[in-house]
Amino acid sequence: MKKVWSASIGLLRINVYSIGASYDDLFDYRTYRLNEIAISQNPNHPENLILKQKNQDDWGKLCRTAAVPHFEKSHILPSSLWVEKTNCPEDGEYLFSAYGTKVLNQKCGEIFKQFNLGKSDLSPIHIYDVETGELWKEETFYILKVSEQRRYMLNPQSHSKLKFIRYPSGKEIYSPTYGIRDNEVELSLSAQDCDVDLWHDPLLLNSYFMSEPLQAALLEADMANKFGFALCKLI
Repeated sequence: MKKVWSASIGLLRINVYSIGASYDDLFDYRTYRLNEIAISQNPNHPENLILKQKNQDDWGKLCRTAAVPHFEKSHILPSSLWVEKTNCPEDGEYLFSAYGTKVLNQKCGEIFKQFNLGKSDLSPIHIYDVETGELWKEETFYILKVSEQRRYMLNPQSHSKLKFIRYPSGKEIYSPTYGIRDNEVELSLSAQDCDVDLWHDPLLLNSYFMSEPLQAALLEADMANKFGFALCKLI
């Protein structure tokens, strides 16, 4: 029998950095951030109101254009990321969050490229230094945005180790209260034949599921810890 793994890619496992994103012809993060710095360094400058208004307008346009629900397909992705040297990932950090965006380093991203991600996005990107405008590293990073959704999780589950929530709208979800352990998430046996190697199940809050080959490749590369793998129980 093939195995299926859940992955807890949460804030308790990965570091979050104040890394901003630019979007071609829509939002220039570097200009936005330099305006913020200029305002903070000289709060009484007469042009501050102009800079503040520009930032508000640019940010509002970005939110209206780029915002999509979690685990839905993005119609626009960042074109570059921008970091400040006082708050940046360490060398070899293979998975981290940039203001909520999941970012993989080059080695980790190239593992994911070998598998079937369906319509999910694995987009190459470079990270630049806000202060200098130059490349922060020569390395190519990857933005991971999962939008493939499958419904294999059983409802009800045969135990109470996951918190069950029913909203007034009738929507039902499970939430892992203290993380997920092996065999705590029960899936339909058909999950072992999923047509993609990485997916989200809407029944489990913030969930990621992986095929056995993808999990094994990450494990072999010593990249398992930040994904928080737990073996699923197939029924």
